Amino acid sequence: MADNETIKERLIFFIRHLNIGQGKFESRCGLANGYVNNIRRSITPDKLQQIIRQFPELNAGWLMTGEGEMLKQLSTNVNEVSGNENIVDMTVTQTIGENSGQNAGRDINNPPCPYGELHFMAELEAQRRFSERQLEVYSASLDKLHEQICNAQSQIEMLVKQNTELFNRFMSVMESMGD
Repeated sequence: MADNETIKERLIFFIRHLNIGQGKFESRCGLANGYVNNIRRSITPDKLQQIIRQFPELNAGWLMTGEGEMLKQLSTNVNEVSGNENIVDMTVTQTIGENSGQNAGRDINNPPCPYGELHFMAELEAQRRFSERQLEVYSASLDKLHEQICNAQSQIEMLVKQNTELFNRFMSVMESMGD
């Protein structure tokens, strides 16, 4: 996929990947009929949550920014979790089942539960990056608008000056005709 695609285009790409229609997708997510087609710039956090709840394999960061992979890697590599072949099964069971805190750094990189704190933080980070980009665009737009306003003010001042000069000449001609 191209980097400059919109959230709407990425969502449609994901729906095609699922091999279901947009109507079925919207229904499963509790979205209104035609919601996907009516997306303009972004989606609200509550709509994003509705989608992620139904499709936890979807990478929210990718959807919002286009960065990363479309699908999350939900599997945990056993060798990375334990680091010790003698306690692989025990470590995996404790880390995933009990969330014991052992190997916590590795759990953060591959959370077993897509609704955990890391998932939430990743979504917030994606939304923050998206918001920063929007602010940059808005800031550039405001700068351009300010420049256009300044140009318009200059043109108005120049027209007022020209009209004043023409009016003064007209009045001079009228006065000389009156004499």
